[in-house]
Amino acid sequence: MKQMQGKQSILFQNPVKILSHACVGGKKEGEGPIGKHLDLIVEDPMFGKENWEESESCFLKTAGEIALRKGKKKKKDVRMAFCGDLLGQLIASSFGIAELEIPYYGVYGACSSIGAALSIGAMAVNGGFADLVLSGCSSHFASAEKEFRFPLGYGSQRPYSATWTVTGAGAFLLNEDKGDVQIRGITTGKIKDYGVQDPFNMGACMAPAAADTIYQSFIDFEMESVDFDRIITGDLGAVGQKLLFEFLHPEDSPQEKSSWRFFLILHPQQLISYTSQLCLSIPVPMALLLSPSFQEKVYFHFQWITHIHFQNNESVGN
Repeated sequence: MKQMQGKQSILFQNPVKILSHACVGGKKEGEGPIGKHLDLIVEDPMFGKENWEESESCFLKTAGEIALRKGKKKKKDVRMAFCGDLLGQLIASSFGIAELEIPYYGVYGACSSIGAALSIGAMAVNGGFADLVLSGCSSHFASAEKEFRFPLGYGSQRPYSATWTVTGAGAFLLNEDKGDVQIRGITTGKIKDYGVQDPFNMGACMAPAAADTIYQSFIDFEMESVDFDRIITGDLGAVGQKLLFEFLHPEDSPQEKSSWRFFLILHPQQLISYTSQLCLSIPVPMALLLSPSFQEKVYFHFQWITHIHFQNNESVGN
């Protein structure tokens, strides 16, 4: 049964459903504009552990446990898990998922890891290889700074373009039968390297791939931006978003660009953009859009490598 769509997309004949989801964040995430939609806010960045990496593992384990509880499932019910993080050898997710005793596939796509985990998990469910899949991801500001930039103790100054990696984790349970949100299609993007080497400007690094994947998805699914209630991107920040608009519509005026309905999550002062690959890139916007106060039915999620097309069950056939 072929389900290929266009050049680099998939359109499921039987959409995969998200049974439940969970999002655990740190103190700063809880203070943000959508902190009230987090399932759990952990005030202690160490999560009671001895180092940042152990703390990050605990964030993922906790997110998985909450997703299981919300979905009224036990860990033995999960056929397999696809999880990732930003660290070498996926030490955060591998140790975090170990205590759940679920067959595990490690997924590394940097800031697209949760998009990749959801994509592969959805394909596993749709293909009949699993009846219940856990897809999850974690990151931690301190562990990411230590691995990719400078340890916090170094006290380096951060430029305006610097983004702030999420301290937290997100988890999803995927199945064929129950859920208010469907994963109907996937567009997997290509690596786009414009030679940006500044580790403090992730937005500029990722904007080319973001633009290319969104554009290719529109072509493959024969859709336009006006067909979506929301186009959600993670990782770009204020600098990267501006570049994204330039890539997609270089001829538009500033007024026309403002009509593009991008949902960008920023710190209230707009000096710090929540970035990384998980907590505020997918689960929290989903929690927001699925809340009773939010009435729009259809939205589109984009990660810089993987785009996933979500649709609320109520809008199927519209």
